[in-house]
Amino acid sequence: MMRFLRVLSVVTLLFGSATLGAAQEPPEASLASMLAVGTRVRVLSTAVQTRLRGVVVAVDETVLTLVPDGGLPLKIPLRSVTGMDVSLGQKSNWLKGLGIGVLSGVALGFAFPVDRQDCGPEAPNFCSRGEAIAGSTIVFGALGAGIGAFIKSDRWAPISVGLQTQGAARGRAVAVAAAVQF
Repeated sequence: MMRFLRVLSVVTLLFGSATLGAAQEPPEASLASMLAVGTRVRVLSTAVQTRLRGVVVAVDETVLTLVPDGGLPLKIPLRSVTGMDVSLGQKSNWLKGLGIGVLSGVALGFAFPVDRQDCGPEAPNFCSRGEAIAGSTIVFGALGAGIGAFIKSDRWAPISVGLQTQGAARGRAVAVAAAVQF
């Protein structure tokens, strides 16, 4: 009888703690609560064959209304959405432009004419190869950084709240295992 009570108490403790742990999980957030009107998004959906990029104009529990770049409003069922990214804004590419400019300057530094007898401020030639490489690297590096500062690119972050991805399980499962040795 004592053994039976011990096994019963262990099983009750295990199942009781599993239900307490499940009860303390935070409620699942919906996509409608995560997206605000005016948010720029990229959407991958089974309803549309291409990745759409646009601005959210309305969202509820079943439909996302999106205005694609240069298009008319489009209603997308949320159950068909397989991937979504939210824009974090734009960033400047001055560092990338600087790198491209420096590499171009080094390469072009070997193409400029060098003449030690006919060089100077008014001559079309450089006095040494090092001077040609350094001068072209500085000029093209600054030019590349300036161009890169004006070229902006989008930064994106994925959202996975409430989205159905292929191969994902739809239900939840709780597994409890216990071993009692006498």
